[in-house]
Amino acid sequence: MDCSRPPKASPQPAASGSRKLQQQLRELREHWRQVDRANAPNAHLWKRFDEAASKAHAIVEEWLVKVKAEAAEHKAERNRLLDEFIAWGKAHAEEANQDLKGLQRQLQQWNNRWRNAGHVSDKLYTGLQERWKAAHDAIAAPVEQAQKESIAIRRSLIEEAQQLASAAELNINAVKNLQQRWQAQAHTVSIDRKQEQKLWEAFRKPLDDAFNRKSSQREQQATAPLSAHDQAVLQASAAVEEAIRNGDVAAIREAVQALEQASRQGAAAEAPAASSTPTATATATDAASETAATGTPEADTTAVAAATDETTATTTEAAPAPVAAPAPAKPLIARRGDDRPGQPRSSLGAAVPSRERDGQKGKGREGRDGRDSRDGRERRAPVGSERAPRAATPRLGDKAFRAQRNALENAQLALRKLASQAHGESLVQLLDAWQKRDAATVPPAAQLGKKISNAQWTQWQQAIGGSAADASAAQQALLRLEIAAEVPTPAEALPQRRALQLQLLTQKHAASPVETWQADVGKVLAAPADDDSSKRLQNALKALLRK
Repeated sequence: MDCSRPPKASPQPAASGSRKLQQQLRELREHWRQVDRANAPNAHLWKRFDEAASKAHAIVEEWLVKVKAEAAEHKAERNRLLDEFIAWGKAHAEEANQDLKGLQRQLQQWNNRWRNAGHVSDKLYTGLQERWKAAHDAIAAPVEQAQKESIAIRRSLIEEAQQLASAAELNINAVKNLQQRWQAQAHTVSIDRKQEQKLWEAFRKPLDDAFNRKSSQREQQATAPLSAHDQAVLQASAAVEEAIRNGDVAAIREAVQALEQASRQGAAAEAPAASSTPTATATATDAASETAATGTPEADTTAVAAATDETTATTTEAAPAPVAAPAPAKPLIARRGDDRPGQPRSSLGAAVPSRERDGQKGKGREGRDGRDSRDGRERRAPVGSERAPRAATPRLGDKAFRAQRNALENAQLALRKLASQAHGESLVQLLDAWQKRDAATVPPAAQLGKKISNAQWTQWQQAIGGSAADASAAQQALLRLEIAAEVPTPAEALPQRRALQLQLLTQKHAASPVETWQADVGKVLAAPADDDSSKRLQNALKALLRK
């Protein structure tokens, strides 16, 4: 090997003063030793190489000093952060159980600060990490306990969801309540994201399966042949929609009544025909009772006995099994207390003994039960004892139910729209009659609204049919109408309206415009009609008749 020339220089390091430069220097020295072993050593070249390596090593020494200083600074920073973390845990030990999610967020912030505190040696980091983990576990103990309890609660919710999903009929309200409990648990305590997702999927799966099963059953019901009850409801709903398209109020109401009757008569249509005999028996007994109620006592007893015999014979022929006779009703005897104006109170007190004198508290005067007394409940008949039980209407199919609901909603909207249109047309007709001074064309009071009585309608008709009065009174009446209706007044009449309002404030005992607006309308109708007054009157009447 030719030693007269120095070895080929290594490429310049990418970052001077780093660990990479130190490693390169070590490799170059080792390579020089290998060359000296294979060839004769060259002292001159070695001296030049050693000087160059020493200059490069000065940069490495500077870097090593810097690294040691940074390591000492990072160590001090981590010790300071550890002490601060332990002090914070002791200060917030009492508040840990109150806001668990807030404690989790703060612990996450502390972990981020510890992670970014700086690099130290592996040996030093192991000791510091053990101290940090011990302090962290002590502070996060309430969170970990709450997470364990939350996981147990969520597993119990999963079991409840499985029980609800396995039921024959899915309880929607119970499912909503269960989902709300799950959300409340998720908002209160946060757990590991992967575990939370796994529990959520286990909770959602049985409910999704139950809803899918319900949807498939609904689809099967939709494709299944309709019952007679569903067909009747669908036909009635179609009749309601047809009446709505025609825009006839009477036809819409008749169709709605027919739809409601078709929905209610579902149970009657499926009832067996053999139930006619008990119905006829009850009808005969009721008829006998009504006949007995209008006759003399002797005739009553005879009629009731005859009706009872006929009813018993009919029942015996129809059903051989013995039927228990109903208990006889207690006779109702009306008693009248001597409460005439001239009767002294002493006799009244003797006739009706005092409850307080007998030591019975909570009773009203004159033998009546007090408002807080509960003794009267025992003497009352049970609620609904005199009413016959309602027949259970069969459940409508999904198609019939939706058709019925949509038909009723559309009918209500159509009736309101037609009523509004009819009311607007009545107002226009009233204004036309005012402009033509033709009392015969005034719309009836029923079309104008319930706020108009017959006497007030007659007054309006007479005002239109009579001769035109002074317009000054009509202007003030228009202002009173606008104040009563709370509608805006034209700009040119605003000063007069403010003056009228001030005048009304000084008249404490005078009737307000809200109380006299019907008479004010009569004053306006008695005056000559013009376009401005007609528009103002129409705006006021729209608001007043709608209230």
